[in-house]
Amino acid sequence: MNYEKLIELEKDPEVTTSNFRNVKLLDKWLTSLNRSRADNINPLQFAIDMEISKSDALTTIGLVYKKTQLFKKFFRLLSSTNEVLEDTFNFSFDEDPRDDGLYSYERDEYLYGAEISVALFYKLTDVPIYRPSTEKKVIAPNFTEQIAKKDNVYSSYMNLMGL
Repeated sequence: MNYEKLIELEKDPEVTTSNFRNVKLLDKWLTSLNRSRADNINPLQFAIDMEISKSDALTTIGLVYKKTQLFKKFFRLLSSTNEVLEDTFNFSFDEDPRDDGLYSYERDEYLYGAEISVALFYKLTDVPIYRPSTEKKVIAPNFTEQIAKKDNVYSSYMNLMGL
């Protein structure tokens, strides 16, 4: 394994053998990421690249996020045309009494739009002990509520969002 924080999970009694197999896959996958992709980790990309179920990918990333300090969770607010409106570590689903909207703490204002999507991403906060060369992979869609519903992983999405 190439990340010390992941090695520590092997000793954790809450981590099953099956979960740890996926943690090993995550370690391999994270090691292959370039800097840009390591700053924008999409759980669905992990599933596609490592050919595991979306549910297993979400469970694994959620477990690693909960048990280690390997990732920082952030949210990407997207317009209906997939334009990035904002990357934020802190926002609220609270409604403005005047209208529906998302409150941005960074902007200190409500964001309005007919279809604002919230995509879940993680940022890698550690470096591997060893990094092999990388190869190009298929790019996963943004992990939004709509995708989670379509792919039947909505409860995992809501759990990872902290809701």
